[in-house]
Amino acid sequence: MEKKRPALQYLLIDLAREQWKVLSLGEETSRQLLAGAGVAIELFARHREDAEGVIASPIVFSNGLLSELNTASHCHLTIASISPLSGAVRISGGMSRFPSLLSSCGFHSIVLVGAARRQMLIRIDEQGVTFTASEHLIEKRISESLKILNLTKDQSALLIGPAGEREVPYASVMSDLSAIDREGFGAVLGMKRIKGIIISGGSYSYTAGTREQTLKDLSDLEAAITSSYIARIAHDESLMYPVRISMEKGAASVRHGSGRYDPRMKHLCFSEHPQVYSVDERGRIQYQGAGRPIPVNALMLLAFGSNIGNYDPSLAMQFVSTALESGLDPLSTARVVSWCMEASHRGVCSDFGVTYRDFSSVEDLIDQIAKSPAGSVLSRGTTGLGERYEASQFMTGINGKETLPVDPRGAYGQALVMALGYDYLLPSEFHTPEAHTKKIQGKGKEVLESELLYLLSTAFGLSDYQLFALKVKKGRKLSTRGSGMEILQELISRLYGVTYDEESLMNVAIRTLMNYEKVSGRFADSIHVPLQWLIDVSSNLNDESTVPFTRIYEEYLHERELLVVEYAKEV
Repeated sequence: MEKKRPALQYLLIDLAREQWKVLSLGEETSRQLLAGAGVAIELFARHREDAEGVIASPIVFSNGLLSELNTASHCHLTIASISPLSGAVRISGGMSRFPSLLSSCGFHSIVLVGAARRQMLIRIDEQGVTFTASEHLIEKRISESLKILNLTKDQSALLIGPAGEREVPYASVMSDLSAIDREGFGAVLGMKRIKGIIISGGSYSYTAGTREQTLKDLSDLEAAITSSYIARIAHDESLMYPVRISMEKGAASVRHGSGRYDPRMKHLCFSEHPQVYSVDERGRIQYQGAGRPIPVNALMLLAFGSNIGNYDPSLAMQFVSTALESGLDPLSTARVVSWCMEASHRGVCSDFGVTYRDFSSVEDLIDQIAKSPAGSVLSRGTTGLGERYEASQFMTGINGKETLPVDPRGAYGQALVMALGYDYLLPSEFHTPEAHTKKIQGKGKEVLESELLYLLSTAFGLSDYQLFALKVKKGRKLSTRGSGMEILQELISRLYGVTYDEESLMNVAIRTLMNYEKVSGRFADSIHVPLQWLIDVSSNLNDESTVPFTRIYEEYLHERELLVVEYAKEV
């Protein structure tokens, strides 16, 4: 069944009553926010009402626009809810087959409100929603659940593992054996007694102009991404380029941040271990040692690689797989593991049986983390560990959320990206050989530009990397023009029947950012970073670098204020 945009329907599911209904977003709101993060934040605010706490508050799943064209197998899914890590409204998300299948059922978003009275699975198809018991999946690991569910090629699932059921704050929502959030939304589903959401593909399809024109636009867009400057660089190294950049620029977390560089990091690439890796048709690495392919990215290898003093990528992915099977965010889990190793190295405590020289107990510790009851010291991450053992000097959390496995003392702008709560690598620092990682002037503006592009990428349904690939030109500049962006403008203009130029698309991103700050209260408290980045010059490099965070943040705020004033004039 072919439909024209705007596709405005979303599902509101009342878990306590086991009832659902289809609601409309509204055409004007749809045109102003498009999709992704903007719509997720709007729907969260719309259905939050007077709810207090994580359990009563809604959790929203929102597609990007390209998923509605029902051609891409993987698109970006944005999730919005109250994060158990910070207690504030946060957005997060990742790539999945789920969005395209949801769109094929005629829905662009799902809003879950309240909490179920029993352990449940939610099943969605184009006819609506059904609720089934999930007791048979309790305590099951992700691959075990997938085997029991026996999904067809026209189905996809969002699941939680044992860590989510136990409400571990950094438990993730899982899709296709990948963690698609870093805000603890797996724990949110666990609190709501939802083991998973299963989507079965429907018959709806969407067009932007004619079907032939739509297919040509999508083909041209894919070609623009794969032929872009940073994509060509990344493809040559199978997307492991950030590993090399972080090593060369002294921006890696080595042994929990006690070092920033190690020449052995060059081994954290697949080429020396071809028997456990494969490369798909798009040049992406997949780890084959876990029984089924697991997508690999540079941050995973840094997290369970240099961050814990390991330089065997197979062993790193073995630990990643263990964390994913339990439903844990592997990056946060690795930070907790490396804290325990560093605590042992410094003589703070040796309660957890792991050291930088002995990895034999790492999987046992990951399993212990996954089984930690909510509120226990391990479940609270490095913040809880630092408080318990009076060792705050090497905590790596910001507002309860563990930082990425990089050290911004070698990449200044990344400190602000993480302080703002995002999980992408700043393109000007990690995606090009011209990376100026320790330049101060202009760094706040770079972060603001990247933030807007990230929010816009969620509206399209692209990964942040894909949109950065369209925008970053040689010389690390963020281009304001480009054939790939022009394709997106034309496609979305036809999809909505109104003209979207570069300026109007950036207004969507600005509007999304302003709404996000209003709903989350992100600037109610001062933005901060771990103290060691600001005052501790000690590392295994001689540059004695600390992050000039205040200067970068003040420039960011100045540029943001100018942007908001200009936006207000135009609107």
